[in-house]
Amino acid sequence: MIITCPKCNTKFKIADNLFGEKTLIKFQCSKCNEVFQYDRIKGVAIQPEKATTQPQQEKDTFESFEKEADTTKKGYPVYAVQAQKPREQKEEDKSDEDMEQPTTQMARQQEIQKQEKIEEKFESFESDENIPSTTPEEKMEYQPEQTAGKDISTITSEEPISSIHEDTYLSEKTPPQGMPAVQPLPSRKKPTIPPSRESSEVFLSGPYILELQYEWSEKPLKRVSGGLKASGIIAAVVIIICVVLYIFISARNDWNFAAFFNDPYDSILVAFGQKTIIEVAPEAKGLETVITESYVTNVVNNLRVFVVQGEVFNTTVFPKKQIRVYIEIKDRNGTVVLSGEAISGITLLTKEKIEENTIAGLMMYLESQRKTADEWVVNSQKKVSFQYFFPNPPDGIDDSRLFSISAVAVSAVNASSTPAML
Repeated sequence: MIITCPKCNTKFKIADNLFGEKTLIKFQCSKCNEVFQYDRIKGVAIQPEKATTQPQQEKDTFESFEKEADTTKKGYPVYAVQAQKPREQKEEDKSDEDMEQPTTQMARQQEIQKQEKIEEKFESFESDENIPSTTPEEKMEYQPEQTAGKDISTITSEEPISSIHEDTYLSEKTPPQGMPAVQPLPSRKKPTIPPSRESSEVFLSGPYILELQYEWSEKPLKRVSGGLKASGIIAAVVIIICVVLYIFISARNDWNFAAFFNDPYDSILVAFGQKTIIEVAPEAKGLETVITESYVTNVVNNLRVFVVQGEVFNTTVFPKKQIRVYIEIKDRNGTVVLSGEAISGITLLTKEKIEENTIAGLMMYLESQRKTADEWVVNSQKKVSFQYFFPNPPDGIDDSRLFSISAVAVSAVNASSTPAML
């Protein structure tokens, strides 16, 4: 709302929600120091009568003012407003003020009596929180219910709000006799608000109350320590190595996961070529194999052949035929250097017969013996012979200190389902 001083016609722009539900509000013009009352319902300013002419009416008016000025109950009793004066108008205003001073002794006495009356009737006028002479403690104690938690517009003249400063609130001339002197406002510094706390600070600047509420919260970022990060990297590397090793071992065993879990040590040896897992058929179990002789000899064309021969003994109660023997030769490190599958039940060749043949002739002889060997039946507690040739063996293969030979029956067929009578 816009209020006009009835004496000097200075206009002031004041926020309407500043006064709550009050209808009669008392103001003091900061330009001419005129004290007047404003009726919000009628929207007009009421100038009090002179104390010398109508003392009784003035007393009633002051009593109504005092009722409105009760600071312990409600509202803002007296509001001092200040208009911003441009610099070029200071000299003109100063001359106007000099003309407005009483020219006679009688007028001066009436002015003094009027000010003394106001000071006597309104003790709360000086202690009002919107007057700069109040102390900071009194300002903080006063918090009207009508304006708590709300933004209150500043009281300005027709000039922009940003052009009004606290120093304009102070009067540029000496106040009339009997009026309390206006003291300069103490310097105020914005308090430092720690993080993560809600603050509500009340700033009293000039004739209005500014209540500011804000919240500043900053959560610290969580940082991963170097040790925890390194542990995670190490764990990831170990998991990757285990997965690769598991796949490698399983692949070397033809994805036989059961064999890996049953004997992990042998599976690892097989994966690195240190051992070969030999699968034995159920019918071949109970067949014992023995190496009877092994030697190196030369055949036609001066080629070397390593000859291995032995016997298979049937310890079961069932007659067996078509017995296959797996022969394996390893070095001192356990690495398999030679391996092959021999046929049992063949006629063994002597060393002289072997030296008269070629390598190809020896292989053809073994293939020709396969048909007759498959018909050879090994009864219970009987044995049968086998023979095999390894062409071009490595040097020293016949030395038992450097190489080892092993043989095992891996497959067989039951010749009869009826157990033999012992």
